[in-house]
Amino acid sequence: MTLILMVVMAEIATCMVPPPDSESKAVALRKQIKIYPLAKASLPPSMEFLNGSGKTIDTLFPNNFHYFELFAKLVDDWQISAF
Repeated sequence: MTLILMVVMAEIATCMVPPPDSESKAVALRKQIKIYPLAKASLPPSMEFLNGSGKTIDTLFPNNFHYFELFAKLVDDWQISAF
C-alpha cells in the first residue's frame, strides 16, 4: 500500500513540474497582452505588472466563527446591482 501511494505521489509531482521552457513562453505571452479601454485604442497606455513573488499571503479561511464574520462583511460590501 505504501509503495502504491509513493508511485501515485511521484506521478502527481511530475505532472506539477512545468517544462523548462514554459516560463519563458508565459513571460513572452504576458508581454503581448494589453488591457485598456477601447477609447484609448489609438494611444494605449503602458502596462504595469506587479510582482507578487516572495510575498506572503494567508489563503486559508478560518475554521471558527470568524469565518462567518468575514463572510458577512463580504456580503455587506457587495453592491445591490450585483444581485
